[in-house]
Amino acid sequence: MRVAVWLVPSLAVASLLVVGSFGLLGLLVALNGVSEARGGPLVITYLVLLLATIVFALWASRWSFQRLTLRTTWSLWVRAPIAIIATVALATAILVTGFFVLVLLGVS
Repeated sequence: MRVAVWLVPSLAVASLLVVGSFGLLGLLVALNGVSEARGGPLVITYLVLLLATIVFALWASRWSFQRLTLRTTWSLWVRAPIAIIATVALATAILVTGFFVLVLLGVS
């Protein structure tokens, strides 16, 4: 059980780093042709958003796993994926929204 409390946030962050790296690649492709003076702050803003989302994912995955442990009698093999998937889905939605806002700011 103690291992799962640390493993769940680690897996959530690893998944979020994969999603965030694809988002960064997409942002760099979308901002191709935009001046460095305009595109640089947008990339830095995305990286700050990614860092904030990772901190959120660490807290949220651990909190949701502990809540599921206290309130349900489900197996560890059910609680851990629910905590990871829910956290990564919410964090991905935040990153995708930020991605589209930054792309719209960059190309407008």
